[in-house]
Amino acid sequence: MSFVGILCAPKQETYIKQTLEQYLPFRNVIILKEENMQNFKNITFETIAIFSNPGNTLDKIEILQKIIEKAKYLIVNADETIPLKQNTNFKRKCHYLWV
Repeated sequence: MSFVGILCAPKQETYIKQTLEQYLPFRNVIILKEENMQNFKNITFETIAIFSNPGNTLDKIEILQKIIEKAKYLIVNADETIPLKQNTNFKRKCHYLWV
């Protein structure tokens, strides 16, 4: 089973859930928040979508980095920056999409 992880601002969460319910089984979509980030560090996501700046909303950058390293696809809002370490090692070949 493939999972989609989404990191977004709380006000975007409702809109994203409503939009994705039309295209994906909702049980495969996981909204990543600062409170629950620790719980998902060992899950391999097929896709990670980042729509908010994790530098402003997330103190656990190391955990986010571990999650991103294992993802197959990474979708990032081009207006946002992700403060990752320079030596980030993607274990799989990761496909990037900047939107």
